[in-house]
Amino acid sequence: MIRKIIKQGHNTLTVTLPSIWAKRFNLKQGQDINLIERENGLFLSAEKTDKPSSIEIDITNLTVPLIWKYISTAYRAGYNEIVVKFPPDAIFDSPYKYFAHYTVDPFFERKEKLSPQEFFYQITNRFVGLELLDINEKLCVLKEIGQSTSKEFDSSLRRIFLLILHLSEGIIKDLEKGKTNFLAKVHNIDLQIDKFHDFCCRVLNKTGLEEPSKSSLTFTLIYLLELVGDEFKHLSIQLIKKNPKDLNPKKIIQSLNSINDQLKLFYELYYSYNKEKLKELFNMNKRFTDKEDAKKNTYKPDVQVTIETINRYIDVLSEILISKQVSSSNSV
Repeated sequence: MIRKIIKQGHNTLTVTLPSIWAKRFNLKQGQDINLIERENGLFLSAEKTDKPSSIEIDITNLTVPLIWKYISTAYRAGYNEIVVKFPPDAIFDSPYKYFAHYTVDPFFERKEKLSPQEFFYQITNRFVGLELLDINEKLCVLKEIGQSTSKEFDSSLRRIFLLILHLSEGIIKDLEKGKTNFLAKVHNIDLQIDKFHDFCCRVLNKTGLEEPSKSSLTFTLIYLLELVGDEFKHLSIQLIKKNPKDLNPKKIIQSLNSINDQLKLFYELYYSYNKEKLKELFNMNKRFTDKEDAKKNTYKPDVQVTIETINRYIDVLSEILISKQVSSSNSV
């Protein structure tokens, strides 16, 4: 898009905003917009103002997993303020009581109940930039402190990639050493992945990307990466619960090394596209699938299913690389 520069006064240069863009973000005269300086230029962004900045949620009689779902959904949607109503006599389990869905984390199983203030302090620790601003006997106010910008989005997305690689490599090292030190920490690392995933969703909903057509692809990308983190978490639980004698560590390590190589190559390709390396990634994924089919039941079925699920997610992620390239280039 080309815009002419207009000189106003002695030192001021201005450009007009495209009317379609102004309408899309419901911009008004006198409203602030973000101007972000980058190496190759300037990036204008604006929060989408066509919806309220505050939402009220009544959590009366809701379970901890449902409370998580309501608050995280409001956070991802981009609300600046979340008002949460609860009964005057409310007490809560730890919000970290559950591994996933309704699977109880044994560490929190016998923990004492929490007051609303303790509960919501723990809740806000899970979200980037969200703080407990006010609380009384019937409600609390969770509010964004600071701004969600594309710069933080880029660093958070990279952090998701690096945490997933850390999970993969850490599990392999534990298996090689016959230990569970890292496996026991996987749940906490996955919580960090969830934290950055939610923040990325929030930024996409509030400001979008420089190229709006890529937003849906990016939503899919970060959703799949979060699912990969979940599968590594499930794998760690399966490995901890199994009797080492019932496992085939050598076979599992071989499979996970292949998964790790694919993840590293995908990370490289996402930021530096190369068609030949993409072909290599597809070939690696196919070879893995063929090998897994050939050695069915050589280790515990639930472990095998989890590893194969990660491999299928990588296959879908690879297709996102092609879509990303096609949407940004006339020649691929």
